Amino acid sequence: MKLDRQIKSVVELTTNKLDEMGITWHIDRTSRHFKLLYYVNQKAFTQIISATSSDGRTALNIKGDVMRTIRKEMENTK
Repeated sequence: MKLDRQIKSVVELTTNKLDEMGITWHIDRTSRHFKLLYYVNQKAFTQIISATSSDGRTALNIKGDVMRTIRKEMENTK
């Protein structure tokens, strides 16, 4: 998927990890935010991402949030 340069640097860590894990994802643009949609065990999950993030840790925080959600979903299916 071709990403806007604006959001690519923020989500690249997360999307690379999702690709490694074989998890389907895509990004939608709303008027003020981006939405990272991804699917785990046929369930859709959404991570909202600010279009104007100013925090240097944003990319790490997004990846952490997504990985926690995936782990929790995997544990619930055991």
